[in-house]
Amino acid sequence: MNKGHEQVWKENNWKRFTSTHIKKVLPIIKENKAKRILDLACGPCLGGAFLLKEKGFNVFGFDASKTAIRKCSEKLEEKKLLIGNMYEKLPYENDFFDCVICFQAINHGTLKEIRNCFSEISRILKKDGLFFVSCGLRNIFKKETKNIFVNEVDNEKWSYSEKDNTFTPITGMEKGILHYFFEENELINELEKYFELQKIENKKIIKAGAKGHLAYARNKK
Repeated sequence: MNKGHEQVWKENNWKRFTSTHIKKVLPIIKENKAKRILDLACGPCLGGAFLLKEKGFNVFGFDASKTAIRKCSEKLEEKKLLIGNMYEKLPYENDFFDCVICFQAINHGTLKEIRNCFSEISRILKKDGLFFVSCGLRNIFKKETKNIFVNEVDNEKWSYSEKDNTFTPITGMEKGILHYFFEENELINELEKYFELQKIENKKIIKAGAKGHLAYARNKK
């Protein structure tokens, strides 16, 4: 795990990175009577905790950060919280969940790693299970030099790897955390390998003000 993941959740202003989408997708979750839900890359479990307040949901949390999971344990049962790498095999049985939510986290890896994660999410979801995912847009960057860009949301500098088509902050709270930014058509193509896309839109996705993709899909298998 990158040290930056721990640092983000240790900072006092970590809430600027939290997603605002759980309220938006809740009606769809309720309409489809999804009960067992995984908050993947859950951070401090704000999404999971919101679902618990609604009652009737069996919520699990998974994250790479010990600090985040410790914060989660104040809201969710410890036996339902796991620490691990979401780009490796997920520690759940096949067809275990009715729904997986993953907000502002899926793109913290290379495209190869993200593809593996999509495959694992499909494996642990029931047939027609719900998958909600959000990730940022590349258009927040302004090129400064060949491989250095400035994030116009917070004016932090990021390095660019042409080999992996990834960006990594070299300053700021997310220093050292890899980011892969999807074009909309690319994200659709990758999702449709495992899921039936229901809807995709570009909206404000975190409290810091950045916009990004929000996709809603159903598991194919």
